[in-house]
Parts: sequence; C-alpha cells; structure tokens
Amino acid sequence: MGTLNTTIISNRTNTSALKAINFTDVQEFSNWKNAVEKLRLEVSTYAVANRENASNEVLTECVNTVFSAYKIVLSAFTDKSLGDKVKCQGSDFNTLLTFIGANRKEKNSEIGKQFLPVSTTVFRKSIEDFISDRLTSAKCKTAEEIEAIKRENAKIKKAEKKTVKTVEKKVA
Repeated sequence: MGTLNTTIISNRTNTSALKAINFTDVQEFSNWKNAVEKLRLEVSTYAVANRENASNEVLTECVNTVFSAYKIVLSAFTDKSLGDKVKCQGSDFNTLLTFIGANRKEKNSEIGKQFLPVSTTVFRKSIEDFISDRLTSAKCKTAEEIEAIKRENAKIKKAEKKTVKTVEKKVA
C-alpha cells in the first residue's frame, strides 16, 4: 500500500500518468492500470446512458457498477493492518463524471462535435491527481479565486508598464 500512495503523491506535479517504471512491482502497476481502466469504462457507460436519457433502472444499474469499480480502485489504498482506508465520499461520483469526457469532433468523422470519452491515460492521470489530493488533503481553488488572481496579476502588469513608460518619458 505504501508504495502506491507514495508513488501517486510524488507524481502529482508531473504532467503524465504513472508508468510501469514508477513501480518496483510491475504487477502492482498492471493491477492499478486495469482497475482504473475498468472504472473509466463504467463511468463512460453511465455518462453516455445519461446523455441518451436512459431509463432510471439503467442509470441505477450504471451507478452501481461505477461504485463497484470505484471501490476496487480505492481498495488499493486500504491497509487494514494499519487502519488506513480511503473512503468513497458523496461528491466522488460527480467528480468522476468531470474526468470522463468532453464534447469534441472525432477524427475522420462526418458528425460534428459529440460527447467523447477521454483516453485511458488522461483519465488515469485525473484519478491519480484526485486521489493524491485526497491523501494529502490538498486545497483547491474556486473559479472566483483563480479569476481574482488573474485580475490582480493584470493590474500588476499594467502598473509595471505604466511605470516603464513614465521612466522612459523622463529619460527622453
């Protein structure tokens, strides 16, 4: 358990998902990769069913299979001997949906933009980052906070440009 926790946390700042080289046990990586791929397929199935207005029974079954697959992913972070366990939280399902796909044009397709699931590696990196943040209790910024930072940086740049212009006028 410790190796997967440590590996995911240390890979948080990298831009690519974990690879076999990150693991001392290749089988552990294979198990991780397969569990996350199963989750990706189940979440994708739910997202498509939901977009196609499937019946409540179908959606309920999809939700159950998503959580079954998600529990398998989280079980990689459970060490009963240490009392450690990463638990599924109520908002996790909605978070998983944000990772699964986007509306975009499929290559060599006559159809315009459509909902397409993300690749295996992109989804795995999103899950790894999400779990890393959960393990380290990382804080997330809201859209408002990010926009406020952007506005502040724009003000600083504008003030710097104004200062440069003022200095150039005095020198000239």
